[in-house]
Amino acid sequence: MSAARESAGNGRKSFATTAGTLTGFRPGLVAIDMLASVALRARAGGVPALLAVVLLAGCQSVPAPTATASRFELAFIGHQVLPHKFRYNDTVVGGLSGIDYDTATHRYWSISDDRSEFGPSRFYELALDLAQFSKAPAPGHAGIAFTGVYTLKRPDGSVFADYSKDQANAADPESIRVHAPSGRLVWSSEGDRIVAAGKPPVLVDPHVWEVERDGRFVRALPVPDKFRASAANRGVRRNLAFEGISFTPDAATLYVAMENALLQDGPIPTLGNGSASRILEYDYASGEVRAEFVYEVSPIPVPPKEPGKFADNGISEILAIDRNRLLVMERSYAQGAGNTIRLFDVDLSGATNVAQFDSLAGKRYVPATKRLLFDFATLPIRLDNLEGMTWGPRLSNGNRTLIFVSDDNFSESQINLFVALEVRER
Repeated sequence: MSAARESAGNGRKSFATTAGTLTGFRPGLVAIDMLASVALRARAGGVPALLAVVLLAGCQSVPAPTATASRFELAFIGHQVLPHKFRYNDTVVGGLSGIDYDTATHRYWSISDDRSEFGPSRFYELALDLAQFSKAPAPGHAGIAFTGVYTLKRPDGSVFADYSKDQANAADPESIRVHAPSGRLVWSSEGDRIVAAGKPPVLVDPHVWEVERDGRFVRALPVPDKFRASAANRGVRRNLAFEGISFTPDAATLYVAMENALLQDGPIPTLGNGSASRILEYDYASGEVRAEFVYEVSPIPVPPKEPGKFADNGISEILAIDRNRLLVMERSYAQGAGNTIRLFDVDLSGATNVAQFDSLAGKRYVPATKRLLFDFATLPIRLDNLEGMTWGPRLSNGNRTLIFVSDDNFSESQINLFVALEVRER
């Protein structure tokens, strides 16, 4: 979540972007594919990683080959909207930043990014009846039933602090996943980084924690030093850290995505340039980081209504398709223009493992390939700050579903939006 998005005004609307697909290959693709295959062998241990980097001749970021045509077509099932400050079990439901479908219970887990200001940092269990989702402009909230709420606990069993009173001991929850083999949950926090002249810095490292279903701490996955919060010009930026996480279908690998680039890796997106975000690949059993890949976040797609006003773009969630492919949701907000939400089909198989690089500056690498799969501006609904994404249940025709949820920032001008899409595989 970006702090600037919390102050978004009334009258939001979504603007369509140029939605298209890339059906051909770029000139020189064969040569690039050869280089990408070298990088893939380096990732698998076939050749030394340094040799692979040397072979990847060209500019700092070697152009990635165009991804092959997607196997997916997405169709709108419907949506629902929770009332503002909807209450469940003495909590205010809002800030829903992550969601995951539990195939064992056929229910969902959704995490709130409330930093213990409206209640303890927490996550919910809920049921969604997709048959009651509606395509009407004002759909209501039938079919959304909350069944449990659980407090996120620190390793010593205590709760996280209220951010307004103790910034250094608060959490910033962003994503949640079920680890199916163990039945436990995994969640990410962006941490915090506040560096202001004349004041002590507030430095809270981002984290990925495994917890029991009631929120009790089990273990923390190690975070490489390059991702830690620092008062120097390195590490994570404030509100732009561990935004998305996803298990591969076999639950052996966990991917963790940065919203934007590390400070030492490069700038955040502008209207003319993107941002080199890293995606970490964890071996989940050992907790070791196997690899890191670069995903190039697109430039800001729509300018703010008035020049010089706030606008951003970044990864808001990821979802594994298989061992090498991800769905990546980019979420942009431009003041006076609203949200632009786009879904990309991403292939990591030809990307360089950049884990050895403390900084990407001056380095040569092949980023992940990406292909625009879906633009939410095509839906006949009011868009908002979509942050959560999960595979849902299969429909009666056997097709899978995708479920999305928005973070309303507890703002009266925003909405708690649930969206359901049908996945038609070609």
